[in-house]
Parts: sequence; C-alpha cells; structure tokens
Amino acid sequence: MLATVNDLVALLEELMPSNLAEDWDNVGLMLGRKGKTVKKILLALDLTKEVVEQAISQK
Repeated sequence: MLATVNDLVALLEELMPSNLAEDWDNVGLMLGRKGKTVKKILLALDLTKEVVEQAISQK
C-alpha cells in the first residue's frame, strides 16, 4: 500500500503532536496536497525559498 501525504501528516502528528508546538512554530503541511502519493521526503526546520527550490530540483 502506498502512503499519501495525509498518511505522513497523521504519522508525524502522532509522533510529534502539534499541541506541543510553541506559538511561533509553523506546524502541519505547509506546501503540497494531502491526497498525493509520497515518493520522496524532504524535511526542513523552516520552509524557505531555498528549501522549495531544493525540493523542486530533486523531484
């Protein structure tokens, strides 16, 4: 069974509940579509232009 972005978001929420985040933390899916199949994962502390460019280049 292939995992979707929504599956991954749910797993991350289970491992690192968003209610533990600080007020300044951006939590959850910042970019993408929940129904898409996950083929690769790029994790970053902050979503920046450079991170987006790296994700696009490694597609």
